[in-house]
Amino acid sequence: TEASVLAFVFLYGFFSGAFIALIFPIIGDFYGVNRLGDIGGFMSLGMIPGSFIGPIMAGRIYDKNGNYDNAIIGGSVFLFISAASMFLLPSPAAGDDLQAAKAQMTQVKHESEDEKDKDRHNTGSCVHSESTDVEAL
Repeated sequence: TEASVLAFVFLYGFFSGAFIALIFPIIGDFYGVNRLGDIGGFMSLGMIPGSFIGPIMAGRIYDKNGNYDNAIIGGSVFLFISAASMFLLPSPAAGDDLQAAKAQMTQVKHESEDEKDKDRHNTGSCVHSESTDVEAL
C-alpha cells in the first residue's frame, strides 16, 4: 500500500542518514584515526559492487516476476548476513593510535595553557618600545 511505502521511505531515509553520519567516527574510535582512510576505502570497495549490481538484479527480478518481493527478500538476506558477520569478528580494543592521539592532545592542551600563563606574566612586566627614524626627502 501507499502508506507502507511512505513508512519505508521515511524509516530508510532516517536510518541510512545515521549510518553515513556515524560510520567514520565509529571507525576512528575502534581502529584509530590513522587507519580511518584505509578502512573507509576498503568498506567502499565492498559497497560499490553491491550498489552497482543490486538495482540491475532487482530490475531483472521485477521483469521476471512482476513485483519486487524476491528482490527485497534477497536484499534482506544479504543485509542480515553482513550484520551477522559483524558479530563473528573479534571486538577490537581501542587502538594504540587512538590512545597515543588522546595522550598527545592532552599534552598539547597542557603546553598551550602553560604558554598562555607565561605570556600573561611576561606581558605585564616587560614593555617593549621601538622608535624608528624617518628621514625627510
